[in-house]
Amino acid sequence: MLFLFFFLKFQKNKKKNLKKKNVNAFATPQIYITGRILNANGFNSDELYIKYKILIGSNFTLIDGELEGETFQCLSSGQENVNVVHFDQPLNINLSCRSITGWPKILIEVWSNEIDSRNCLMGYGVAYFPVKKGFSKMCISCWRPSESVNSGLGELFLGNNPEFEHKSAIYSVNEKFGVYSISTGQVNLEVEMIFKDFNLHGIKI
Repeated sequence: MLFLFFFLKFQKNKKKNLKKKNVNAFATPQIYITGRILNANGFNSDELYIKYKILIGSNFTLIDGELEGETFQCLSSGQENVNVVHFDQPLNINLSCRSITGWPKILIEVWSNEIDSRNCLMGYGVAYFPVKKGFSKMCISCWRPSESVNSGLGELFLGNNPEFEHKSAIYSVNEKFGVYSISTGQVNLEVEMIFKDFNLHGIKI
């Protein structure tokens, strides 16, 4: 009788442990990124808009939200000593991940619209999202390519700032090697990072 009692208790604990393992196996870690693109400053224009794209590695899958978008064209208030253009563009995405390799980063393109309705590139910027939970501020320094010293004349008088045909050159060191560039301005973001179920897989963030 005593043997039967312990046998039934063992089976019950075994089922409980199996159930727990199954829950852990299916609880894929998730990342919630919420926030906004606040403003841009230091650019040689008081009327700007931003194209952005969130880049993720093959270990990440989009659950909800949009990975790319574009702000409205906004005008500087003219109240600051430097040109500050406010956007307040919301960011909201939910990702699942199998590994932290390929951590999400955001690619920024700052553009202006000239008087003759031409779109003119003002700068590129890229930065990884914080690998820590909670609120963070991000300041992304931007730059744009300058093909050579002579091309500066075209940039100055014609307004034809050079831009990359393939966007991978913005964040790839190999493709960017040998390219002349100049600093332009910066873009400021506020983000809230929320991590779910990482601890179930032995990852502490």
